[in-house]
Amino acid sequence: MATAQQKFDYYISQVDKELSKYPTLNRLEAQTSIPKAYAVLGVGALFSTFIFFNIFAGFLSNLLGWALPAYFSLKALESPGHDDDVQWLTYWVIFGSFTFIESLISVPLLLRRQVPFHPVPHPPLDPRRHRRPRQALQAPPHPAQDPRYLDHHDHPRRCRSVNLPPLARHCSR
Repeated sequence: MATAQQKFDYYISQVDKELSKYPTLNRLEAQTSIPKAYAVLGVGALFSTFIFFNIFAGFLSNLLGWALPAYFSLKALESPGHDDDVQWLTYWVIFGSFTFIESLISVPLLLRRQVPFHPVPHPPLDPRRHRRPRQALQAPPHPAQDPRYLDHHDHPRRCRSVNLPPLARHCSR
């Protein structure tokens, strides 16, 4: 059974074999003495991290989705064969279609941001139209301070019924 290190080395050798087709990467490996497989995997991990955490995400996605294909399309036009021309023309048709569909979908999404789908609170009532009587706003007096429940010495009257609330008690005079 192969260990994890052996599997890793096998996959790195496969990536290195595929990347050997590109002379620019071979020159970069010769100049920096960094294996091209590690360099490409590191740049890919860094790129993915930037996109995931939204660091330069717009710039990087435009670079990968528009600038790099534009460069390869110009290279394909300069080449004598027509197969790569068809490949890049297909890319640009699909890219344009997705961009057009995205612009059509973004209009309702932008409108959805402006139209609230939650209940909107009513504005406060106009105090000139909806005025409550002053008595409703004031707290009722405490029974000990209410003159109806005080005797002539300003002491609370003695009540006969003990279990009733102060205003409901039948008090003596």
